[in-house]
Amino acid sequence: MLVLLLQATCQPIGFDIESPTLADAAMRVFVTKQGIERYCTRNIKNAIGTIQGSLSAIEVNYAVAGIGIQLKNGRIIEIELNNMSVFLHSSSSTIKVSDVLMNIIFELKLEQKTYPYLYDTGTMQLEISDFTISTLATVEIPDECKNKYKIATRQTIVSVDDFKIQFKSNYEVLLNSISVFLTSYLKDLLNGSLGQDMGQKLMDALMKLLIEQTYLPRMSYKQYVGTDQRYFNGLEIGENFIMVNSTGQRCLYQHPTKQHCKGNLDEKVTTPLTYFTNHHVQYQIEKLAFNSGFKLYLEEERKIDNIIIKNITLVKFHNTGAKVEVTLDVGGASHTLTYLEPVVFGLERIKDNVDFGRFGVRLTNLISNSTLTSEQLKSLADYFDSSYPMYDIAYASALGVSAKRAEVVYLDANWIHIGSFIE
Repeated sequence: MLVLLLQATCQPIGFDIESPTLADAAMRVFVTKQGIERYCTRNIKNAIGTIQGSLSAIEVNYAVAGIGIQLKNGRIIEIELNNMSVFLHSSSSTIKVSDVLMNIIFELKLEQKTYPYLYDTGTMQLEISDFTISTLATVEIPDECKNKYKIATRQTIVSVDDFKIQFKSNYEVLLNSISVFLTSYLKDLLNGSLGQDMGQKLMDALMKLLIEQTYLPRMSYKQYVGTDQRYFNGLEIGENFIMVNSTGQRCLYQHPTKQHCKGNLDEKVTTPLTYFTNHHVQYQIEKLAFNSGFKLYLEEERKIDNIIIKNITLVKFHNTGAKVEVTLDVGGASHTLTYLEPVVFGLERIKDNVDFGRFGVRLTNLISNSTLTSEQLKSLADYFDSSYPMYDIAYASALGVSAKRAEVVYLDANWIHIGSFIE
């Protein structure tokens, strides 16, 4: 397995733990090859901007029978990725996409070099229906800082057999009469330098989707509580999945006075069990990640009526949920409540085509005896439910992950495993 180091000190902001190690990883995420295929297919529209930049720079000049044709400023109006296959190796992967549908409009200029010296401008639409691209992908660190590791693609092979062109111009009849020659020329280009450049950019854009580094996702960007999602151990490519590690700890982003995220629960992360399922995406989280949020939450006084929350701790996981102990001060008297809560996975739409995963527990299933009234317990539960969500564990890059199909396995007293599918 290839392990690439990513130094946390190179992030745009500082953290209380500047250089985490695997001993600090309270969150591990695995994506299977089927998950990679589904994620890229689901997110292809987010990659158009990268591909578009390369098309805008393309200029095609062609002349036949004294007529010059210039195509430039290509613009993608439709792209669809139907089939994608990923083959994972010990330190690299082979990726193939086939039956790519791509619809591109170029600005067109027609100029006749001989009498009657016709001249016109318009557009040409290029509809490709069977673009096939394969490439070899490896992880690289391009600079000493190591905070911008990337998936490099090489040995890219392209193939285009079926496409059609359509003109919009005052001289469409003339253009159609020479289209057979232009089609032959474009086919050579699409299976040569033009297709190679488009295919390379498409693959690079797809790989960029896999390593988008939202190092401090927040449930609301109007608030400043975030989850430390620095991939400090880089991206690991194995034979069955890709994997990343992060601390999963919550911190308070001190902006704009300081470019620093403050907050760290100084506890040891236990050794995780080896456990995998067939889910496309698999999250493994240690209880420290949850307790980190509770700790940060209680740095402010949390009070409802005469009830003050003094402490919240996820003590351990049972096979049916998380055991959470809550210490209260109620009118000067101390009360300890014990809850057994499910860990709930949900999605938060941050903006168009951007979803974050949310992992949280609430205070709804009391299993200990208490002298508090039912009204007091309900007030506590409602208060926590309304004031805590911004402290939930946030995880970026969850577009397409199904919350309904998520399955939670409580592995042991310290770790849980949440698996789901990308739809």
